Formats: sequence, structure tokens, C-alpha cells
Amino acid sequence: MKCSLIMIDIIPEHPLKKSFTGSIFRGWLGTTLKCDSSRECTDSCEDRLSCPYSMIFHEKNEVKPFSLLSFPEGTRVRNLLKIYGDRKRFVPRILSMIHANAPERCRHFGTMPYTIEGIESRMIEMPSMELGQKTEVVFISPTHLLENGALQLIPSFSGLCRGCVRAYNRVTKFYDHESYPFRHETDLFDSPAEILDYNVKRVTIVHENMFDRRIRLEGIMGSVLYDTANVPPEAGTILKMGEMLQIGKHSTYGFGGMVVKH
Repeated sequence: MKCSLIMIDIIPEHPLKKSFTGSIFRGWLGTTLKCDSSRECTDSCEDRLSCPYSMIFHEKNEVKPFSLLSFPEGTRVRNLLKIYGDRKRFVPRILSMIHANAPERCRHFGTMPYTIEGIESRMIEMPSMELGQKTEVVFISPTHLLENGALQLIPSFSGLCRGCVRAYNRVTKFYDHESYPFRHETDLFDSPAEILDYNVKRVTIVHENMFDRRIRLEGIMGSVLYDTANVPPEAGTILKMGEMLQIGKHSTYGFGGMVVKH
């Protein structure tokens, strides 16, 4: 499976007060990609099927064809937009609209003036990976994984793998038919993988949307170390699915970012 990655580095005039910038980046995208800020987007618009704004904010399917990440890095904010499957066709127009619209609307990022330091885009392919004796998973943005209806504060290895496969099959089923489905050994999720160490915290984000409605989002951040000595090698590729796609709920707000380390 391949996806398109767009990376945008933004430098606010003053340091941001918020450490979580996913919802800020999402709002900035909405402003930048809307072709006419004076009117509402409707299903009757003749450009709807080729409109990046419609693809991101008005996709009818519950499963969205993109995810995003955003995090402060020194004086800048690094923003990553990943677009999956056949929706990669929108990337050229997205880049053109960012280039054309952002300078004119460069008044605020969050609530402050900003400058765009750089824009990059490339295709990336999901890598394969074989796990070592120990595997660390770092949750670099809030991750909301459920088990029996409750938030997993320290995800089990099997629960983590299930979340990765679920994300992959949901996305490819609708947007990348050639890659669907991913099949695995039936007993893969029963493989023992003891939790050796962890350093996690629960975080709560309050997002205000364009209608001034507050949305409460929660997840975990930190790291978990697993004993993967007796886990089938293909589990590494499954974890890489989650790294590429982002897992759990709210990935379109910047949740579910994870990095897998030996």
C-alpha cells in the first residue's frame, strides 16, 4: 500500500500556548482549501468531486481517506497530511491551493500571524518489519483505542495489533481495493507479548469547531515496551500499518500517531 505525504512547516510569530496542534492544523486546512470562504459547500456544487475541501471535510463515508499529524518542533510547527488510496489524485490540487491561498490568508495560525517555512510532498510505501526480542511503541500523539468500550490506558500487544489491522482494512476496503484485505494467521493475536515497561499518560483535548461547538477528545501518550521474542515476525509489518495509517479514533484531528522501535 502507498499513500501521499504532504509536509508543511509553519512558524508562528510567537510560540504557541497549546502543545497539541492537530486541531489548529485541521482548521488551517479548512481555511486554505476552501475555494470561496463567502459561501457554504453543498452537494450540488459542480466541482464537488474534484474539491479537496469536500474530500477532507464533507466525505460521506464514515471512514476518511486521510489522517494528519501536527506537533511543535522548536520554533516551528511540523504538519503532516497523509492521503490514502485513490484519493491521492487530490494531492496536486491541494498543493496548488496551499501555494495560492495561504499567502493571502496568512493572517493567523491559531490566533497569531505565521509564515510557511516549507512545503514538501512525496509518495511513501508501507514498510515491512521483523520484530526483535523487545519492541517499543511510542505514541507521539494522543491515541484512543477501545477495549470493551473503555479507553486502553496501556494497550495490550494483541489489542494494538487488532487496531492496526482494523485501520488498514477499513481504509483499503473503501479507497485501495487492490490492497484489501490484509489476512493473517488466526492465532496471531493470541501470541504472548508481556508488557515489560511503560510510561504513559492520559490527555484530554477540547476542540472547538467552526460552529463554536466544543468536542472533548481523549487518548494516551507515551511509550510501552513489549516482550516480542515469541511473537510471529509478521506482527512487525502489522505495527507498521498503524504507524503509517494512525490508529484508533480521531485520526483526522491528529490522533493515533505511533512509532515502532526495536
